[in-house]
Amino acid sequence: MESIVERVKSLCEEHGEMEALKKIDSFIALNRAIEPKKGRDYVELGIYGFLEGILTTLRIKVKDDEGRKKIEELLSEVKTCRKELDEKFKKSGENL
Repeated sequence: MESIVERVKSLCEEHGEMEALKKIDSFIALNRAIEPKKGRDYVELGIYGFLEGILTTLRIKVKDDEGRKKIEELLSEVKTCRKELDEKFKKSGENL
């Protein structure tokens, strides 16, 4: 999880999205605070969803092919992680 967050932040910085960096840090801090009550998987699922949104927005803004390729690769990885956690919740019968 931490490595993916750092890679998303790196891409945001690379493309001048400094406000996105602040939003990511703030969102993660808020979610980590509820981790003891909701559980790690629940929090990580929310963070992956948030990162997916950030990357989707970044993909729209970035026009160069190389930048978009990096974003799309990381977006695919984030989506996969989110879907895996989502399936884990569905199988366990927990409601999100």
